Amino acid sequence: MRLPAGDSELVQIMDGALAEAARRAGEWLVCRPGCTPCCHGAFAIGPLDALRLSAGMEALRAAEPLKAEASKSGRGRGLPSMGRIFPAIGDRNPGRDGGGAGAV
Repeated sequence: MRLPAGDSELVQIMDGALAEAARRAGEWLVCRPGCTPCCHGAFAIGPLDALRLSAGMEALRAAEPLKAEASKSGRGRGLPSMGRIFPAIGDRNPGRDGGGAGAV
């Protein structure tokens, strides 16, 4: 699976911008190393994000098949509990009734 040309450069630019934003935010930024609750919520991803995730999983399967297999066990685990708060998450057919992002 090939990512678009310049993708790693874009990721480096974004990493730099986020690091600078975190530096400037100082104590106002709640996120800290080891703190992940916000990172486990529902959020939409774009096609390029999905491509990066697929490429990363492909690389993980090649390098560490057991770790790749273990990562699949948690997939979708949050759908039942988050579905009450974000009904569109469990919607495997987004757009059929005009609602739902369908992002998981």
